[in-house]
Formats: sequence, C-alpha cells, structure tokens
Amino acid sequence: MFADYFAEEVGAKANATAIRRHSEQLSGVGLLRAWVSMDPAGNARTAVGPTARGESERAGLRGRNGLESRGAGKDADGRQLVEALLRSADGTVSLTIHPRCRHLIQPLESYTRAKRANQWLDYPEDPQYPH
Repeated sequence: MFADYFAEEVGAKANATAIRRHSEQLSGVGLLRAWVSMDPAGNARTAVGPTARGESERAGLRGRNGLESRGAGKDADGRQLVEALLRSADGTVSLTIHPRCRHLIQPLESYTRAKRANQWLDYPEDPQYPH
C-alpha cells in the first residue's frame, strides 16, 4: 500500500477520477505501469457494482492488466488475511503501511472483532464509527 484515498458522498465517476489523479501525483507515473484493483463488491450483481466498475474504467482507473478484482472470497477470509499480515500468531508483522496512509491506519488500529460469551466471532464489532 503506497497511498490511501477517502471520500464520502462522492459519485463513482468523481471518485475514480480523484483516485487516478491522486495515484499519478504520488507515484509520478501513469497507471499503465501499476496494478489497479477494486473491492470484489464491484463485481456484485447490483446497481452499485457495475456502475462503480464502469465509471472507474471510463475515468481511466486501469492498470497494466485493466481493473482487477482481488479478494473475491468470504469477507471473513479477507479479514483473517489482513489480521495475519498485520500480526501473525508468532508476532511477525508482514504488512507495512506508509505513515501518511492515516485513513487506513486509523480504522485498522480501532478495528475490533465481535465477541460473545468469551468467543471471538468472524465479523466486526458494530458500530466502529467513524472508521
């Protein structure tokens, strides 16, 4: 992860354009040399998924392999992978996040899995706002 971007109540096209510009500004290279992916929810068969994917592609948010989708598995699998990268059972940290990525660091620091009857559950404690 080399950068983060956060926006609320912004349309798909404006978001995609802002992400593309932000990435190009920080990296100094065009996205054709980068790997660009989106949340697997972008492939959902709802009005949101195809709209987000289409607007992203129209805004030029494409990498050398197009606009890829990663992590298309169970949500719990993705959370477990991130947890393992951040700190495995032996205390090893395998994911480094640049300090300027505060919009990513803040929610990761405050993330808590739900716990019921002394058992950790495979979903987040709710609510965890504003993150």
